Amino acid sequence: MRKLLRTALTLMLLLGFCTSSFAQSWRWGVRGGADDDSHTYGFVDNVIDMATDQNNNIYVLSGVGQGGIDIDGHSKSGIGANGVVISSFKCDGSYRWSKVINCTQATDGAAIRIDTFGGVYVCGYIALTDFAPDGHIDVDSALPVRTWKSMFLLKYDTAGTYKWWVMPEPDTTSFYSFREGSVRDMTVDANGNVDMLTYLNPGAYIHGALIIDTAGVYILKYNASGSYIGDLPLNIGGDEDGFTNLRMSKDSRHGRYYFAGSMNGGGLSIGGTVITHSMFVSTFKTDGTFLWLRQNTFLEGAGGFGSRAAIDTEGSIYLAGGSGTGDTFNTYPIVTSFYASHFAVKIDSNGTNVWAHSSINYAAEPPTAEGIAIGNGKAALIGSYGGPLSWPGSTDSLGTSTEYDVFITTFDASTGAIVGIARIGSDAGEDEYPSTIVADTKGNFYAGGQFQSKMYVGSDTIMSVGGDYDFFVAKYGYDNCTCVTPVASFSATYSDPVNFTYTGSAADSVVWNFGDGSRDTGTSVSHLYAVGTYYACVTAYTSCGSNTYCDTVLAPEGVSNVAMASGVAVYPNPANSEITVEHAQNCEAIIYNIVGVEQYRTHISSNKEQLNVAQLQAGTYILQISAVDGSKESVRIVKE
Repeated sequence: MRKLLRTALTLMLLLGFCTSSFAQSWRWGVRGGADDDSHTYGFVDNVIDMATDQNNNIYVLSGVGQGGIDIDGHSKSGIGANGVVISSFKCDGSYRWSKVINCTQATDGAAIRIDTFGGVYVCGYIALTDFAPDGHIDVDSALPVRTWKSMFLLKYDTAGTYKWWVMPEPDTTSFYSFREGSVRDMTVDANGNVDMLTYLNPGAYIHGALIIDTAGVYILKYNASGSYIGDLPLNIGGDEDGFTNLRMSKDSRHGRYYFAGSMNGGGLSIGGTVITHSMFVSTFKTDGTFLWLRQNTFLEGAGGFGSRAAIDTEGSIYLAGGSGTGDTFNTYPIVTSFYASHFAVKIDSNGTNVWAHSSINYAAEPPTAEGIAIGNGKAALIGSYGGPLSWPGSTDSLGTSTEYDVFITTFDASTGAIVGIARIGSDAGEDEYPSTIVADTKGNFYAGGQFQSKMYVGSDTIMSVGGDYDFFVAKYGYDNCTCVTPVASFSATYSDPVNFTYTGSAADSVVWNFGDGSRDTGTSVSHLYAVGTYYACVTAYTSCGSNTYCDTVLAPEGVSNVAMASGVAVYPNPANSEITVEHAQNCEAIIYNIVGVEQYRTHISSNKEQLNVAQLQAGTYILQISAVDGSKESVRIVKE
């Protein structure tokens, strides 16, 4: 118990030092837009989505109107109708590059994502019809004319070099079957594997490689080269209008998808349950198995989650939205003093609240919370308010706003304690609305949205110079762009307990998450696991920022003949030339050495099978049995 108390106290002190060594504030702002940003459904000059890369560059996907397109003082050409712009800025706000995608009718974006190998991925919608035959990807490529296809996925690299473009809809798409499908969101893993969230009507997609017989929600999968590699149907029903309420996140470490949103029209069901409330989040395994669904108590149309979930290394998720007095989410009562509240919640992977907060807001109109991001031990909510605004338990507050102003609230990601509140100044009587927020590796946050007149961000004054609104990007954080963030890594020795050694770059502190709910600090630690496979992580902190490295840990059984929890039997142990495995038919058997390097792999096709280990050198190894459903069990074996 004494060790546990000491570890908990040390973690609190170290995380407090690492994330508060100097104050966060609004640092800079940039703008972009077109001369005419009007549209039937509102003003299109707005940030749709953002992402950051390993070098802390920012990538912005925004809508733009027609004519006179200007991105932070850099003129761009379009070909007529509303389009989208991909733009990139450095950590210090310097312009890097931008690309305009549009046609003579309409183009819209859905998501932008980055991999770790310099890939920038964008998905969305473009109307390549007889009425709008011309489409262009900036000056890099002309699009096929009159295809009637609409969904697209494209790739640039982080330097702004065009790579490829795909359109998955049927080649037979025509005037009579326009918009066979639609795309809502996307995730991209470190290696550039794309999961694109789509609603597909019956048809032959991907040049006939995918036949859809039943309309519904599907994840289309592509690799980093733009090749189609598979699909995943989901137990998400309803209609295409209901589908537009969904946003998707993926936890690759723990094998889960999360779907969140606000139900404001259309029909939608998840896991067989009809969504009738305004705020919801659900999770599926990456094989499509439904796990759980959480909804609030208010009915459809009253608030909801404004963005996709943010996910930390432990598999907890963070959500932001808005609701009002009398509502409850997952047993948390939302209480506000006047009209409605901003709402933030952290939920563990089992769907249980870890912490939750609702603001005290005195505006006569409902406030909005449009996104949440996590970085360097903090969670940051971005929203707008009409003021005054405060959070229970915090002495910080914001006074009355003349109209809607942008604000940020930061929380301690672990405990939910409120760290600070800050607004962006603007001219009286004008509105500013945020739409999304992302974090970089240095503990900085970047907010995007649209504004009407002027915004005062740090020492920058940005002005809307065309149309009714322009889009903005603003940095909240530190003056730390030139410092070098740590690079975390570790090695593990598979004994009982498992011994961990930090092998990364120099750090002020090192925090371990062993993947079973336990944590520790220090450069050399040990941990006693139950038998199984875990995903352990180490996070290195400096005054510049943080970096996390994770890897699979195989926690072995003691050396003897073993009966695993699933009923798989392994004997003899120790072994000389053969190991017998029983009750593991149709599983994969993999043997690792004690530093985790694979030494042997085979498919087990019968109920009782011998593994030939004669070629292995004498020593201790880990035998992992992997079932077809993705479950894994591990045992320590000795080769004599």
